[in-house]
Amino acid sequence: MSLKNIIVIHRWPDNFVDYDNFIDSNKYLVHYIVNSSGKRGINAESNLVGSLFELGDLTQIDALIKCTEEIIAKFGKIEKIIAPSESDLIIAANLRTKFTVPGIQESQVQFFRDKVAMKTKVKQGGVTVPEFIDCEDEIKTLKFAEKIGYPVILKPKDGSGSEGVNLLHNQEGLAIFLKKINIANYECEQFIPGTIFHVDGLVSHQEIIFSSVSKYLNTCLDFNDGKALGSVMIDDELLRKKIVEFTQKVLATLELNNSAFHLEIILKDELEPVFLEIGARVGGGGIPFLHKDIYEINLVQDWMKMELEDFSGLHQTNESIIGGFLMMPEPRETPCKVLKCKELKGTITTLYKEVLPEAGEILDGEGGYNHISGTFFYKSNCSQEIIADINKTINYFEIKYEKVEI
Repeated sequence: MSLKNIIVIHRWPDNFVDYDNFIDSNKYLVHYIVNSSGKRGINAESNLVGSLFELGDLTQIDALIKCTEEIIAKFGKIEKIIAPSESDLIIAANLRTKFTVPGIQESQVQFFRDKVAMKTKVKQGGVTVPEFIDCEDEIKTLKFAEKIGYPVILKPKDGSGSEGVNLLHNQEGLAIFLKKINIANYECEQFIPGTIFHVDGLVSHQEIIFSSVSKYLNTCLDFNDGKALGSVMIDDELLRKKIVEFTQKVLATLELNNSAFHLEIILKDELEPVFLEIGARVGGGGIPFLHKDIYEINLVQDWMKMELEDFSGLHQTNESIIGGFLMMPEPRETPCKVLKCKELKGTITTLYKEVLPEAGEILDGEGGYNHISGTFFYKSNCSQEIIADINKTINYFEIKYEKVEI
């Protein structure tokens, strides 16, 4: 039996995905397209590997098309194209469409990368969304903000996390901000006060087969402003049921299938779920690590198995346990060299793991959610206990550093 050809687009430097662990070398021949960082995250010597292409920039579609054409010329038809990073979802969809490969296509991917497209689509399906517009020009945006009232939120249409997101409180501030940005790449939306939640899970054959519902302590925007960002799974079953039902409606409207998802909503007046955004991928920060630690669920691998049609079902453990995580941002003074971080594991009840930068590490202000002052993981059967311990961690945390020049 001939092996099936699959392309993997990979940019992460660690081996968290560990393709060798779940891709069957008796069924598949893997053709990796990586950048220099991604090359460190794969086993190039594996017997899975049919070919390996290292590119300087994974966003250049012409270069990826050329690689794909070379693979087809030498090995034959491509059965699947998988890409675990959000940064590569559009490229992967474009390749699938061009080379007639199953999966999310070029016409569909906008609903999971473009905030205007996704809000338009779910609103048409009867899902509650904030008032919003595509910022096509300054006058239109200013009139919209005046109509709905301040503050308003400005977001890059294809952004992830809270990069480039700004909360504007008045017309003067909005006008100044609009002159600083590429306005065509932004959306403007109504600010809705309330608690923000994220739902992380897997959808197969149009049904959610796993989901966890968590609420943020502070927001992603607060994290950009130098505040700690926490997350804790909720133990309120009625609220969880309401949010999961809302999630199922969103997924059905977007026709997402055989995929991981990361949905963010806000609970308006602490009662009504309102759609904020969705990604057809695994959530970032501590999300995949927390699920693997607590439930022994590898969201990335299960997602990839679904794409390969090799998923044999969920194997979840510790179903009664809930978890949380805390991310401490980089110091405001960057670049800086870490001198010492205070270790807290063993002194805080629900804290089971901490990831701290080592002495001598340089924090450059570009660490995102990964290369930061510290990430802490918690587990318990009570969300309030985790929240209390997250607050203790924030209060007790210390990092000593010195400013450096790079």
